[in-house]
Amino acid sequence: MDSANLSLPHQHAQIDVMRNGGVPSMKFDKLTSHPVEIIEHLAPKQKWKLHLKQLEQVYGRHAALHAQMQALILNKSQRLPTLESSFTGFATMFDTHSDLGVEDIYNDPFQNPDRNINLHAAMELKMDGHFL
Repeated sequence: MDSANLSLPHQHAQIDVMRNGGVPSMKFDKLTSHPVEIIEHLAPKQKWKLHLKQLEQVYGRHAALHAQMQALILNKSQRLPTLESSFTGFATMFDTHSDLGVEDIYNDPFQNPDRNINLHAAMELKMDGHFL
């Protein structure tokens, strides 16, 4: 037998207990998600596929392609890099515009008054991939 297959994974770097809170447990890496969590994660994708299938059966293939094209267009439109892109049209198309989560109220990084980002540098990074 190969001895590499029998060894347990180990960490080479030194562990900083004060910053990271101790030794990371491998137990949480191996555990699977709860079945309801998996269903909630896959539900929007399945709902979209069902919607496309219904459009295709009722109106023809062109209607499904048109809906896919609209979704791609609405997903691509963004604001400047330092501003929040709300994707209002995309959220309306998928009926998620009325969902309200904790992240919508607390700790929004775009509402932080200490947020100081150079718009010019962010645009150069987005367009060219590097700063001048």
